Amino acid sequence: MTRRSPFRALLRDVATDLLTSQPTVTVSDIVDLAMSKDPVLYDDEIVARARRDAENEAAQILRRLTEDDDDSQLTLPGLELPTAICLPNGEGPTEWILTAKANWRQLQIGRDLRVENIAHAQAALDRYDTSLRRLEPIMAHQLDMIVLDALAELDP
Repeated sequence: MTRRSPFRALLRDVATDLLTSQPTVTVSDIVDLAMSKDPVLYDDEIVARARRDAENEAAQILRRLTEDDDDSQLTLPGLELPTAICLPNGEGPTEWILTAKANWRQLQIGRDLRVENIAHAQAALDRYDTSLRRLEPIMAHQLDMIVLDALAELDP
């Protein structure tokens, strides 16, 4: 059973109170009252959400830096390596290192991750191709047919 967050509980309590006491309620009414009822909790929630958003954005930036092994990578001219290497840590947070500062073991970790990614991508492509092979006899000669209609014609 999941426990409701204190912030969600505040919003729910405010919404219930307003619905009981007011003829009509807007989302802004609920948020405004929640802000005034517990400004510290509200501010803490905003900070926590902003941090999660910033962490997600930073992770996306780091992921892109592990994929720029073409002309956009400027730190190591003449080498087709990414700007950064991801170093997963099973016990703690994932770390990244600037490729220019990586040692041989870290370069190998970066390679191993790419091999793992290729294996995952190949498995996804294989599943996609299997589905295409099932649909091809029905859809290939009826180019306007949609997948839902083709599924209805497939044997279960």
